[in-house]
Amino acid sequence: MNQNKQITFHFPSLKKRRVEAAFKGGDVSSDGGVFSLLRQRIYAMCLGYEDLNDHDSLRKDVGLQTSVDRVGALASSPTLCRWENRADRWIAWLVHEVFVEQFIDSFQEAPKELILDFDSTDDRVHGNQEKRFFHGYYGNYCARGEMENRIKEQQLGLFADRTSCQKWWANQFRLLISSCAYVLMETLRRIGLKAADLARAQVSTIRLKLLKIGVIILQNSRRIRFLLPSSYPHQKFNFENS
Repeated sequence: MNQNKQITFHFPSLKKRRVEAAFKGGDVSSDGGVFSLLRQRIYAMCLGYEDLNDHDSLRKDVGLQTSVDRVGALASSPTLCRWENRADRWIAWLVHEVFVEQFIDSFQEAPKELILDFDSTDDRVHGNQEKRFFHGYYGNYCARGEMENRIKEQQLGLFADRTSCQKWWANQFRLLISSCAYVLMETLRRIGLKAADLARAQVSTIRLKLLKIGVIILQNSRRIRFLLPSSYPHQKFNFENS
């Protein structure tokens, strides 16, 4: 990109301060891509942070704070743990409703036919957990094609099998949080990257090339500036093609 044509990107204001980003940060590295995505737990999964303990340091990250419209420290790992363990059947029902509505809204008109593929996978639990005897699936193996690839992508890339809570509903909620992260990344891939080289990329590749971007963050009373590295190799693709 021509250095004489640097573009500044403007985002919704935060507490009356302007939020903007530009590739003027020089040579830096780490996780600057977070500010354009969704909320704390889902964003962290998209960035590759599967453990609640990660939030003890992430909660102080200004980029993550800005992305969730907060000024100051975010939720700690104990707070997030208590929140997950409050999950129940009603919470799971509400999250599933969101998934169904999002799926319906993805069609411009009602399809003539839908094929529902109810697939299963093995998700081993740890310790003396509720309903631990029913973690597996039964019957003979059958080829599952592309669906199997998507299941593995969510398991490996977005930690769908990170079910280490003692309570069954808390583990179910963790799976749903992972599913939210997957829907977010799949929407980015399906809509934002459909005309790009990353249209068929795995979640891990999208994370590496679009989210794990270094950033210098400058704050004052009027605005928050994200100075992305001038040498970032995908900046033209990242903001022009998407």
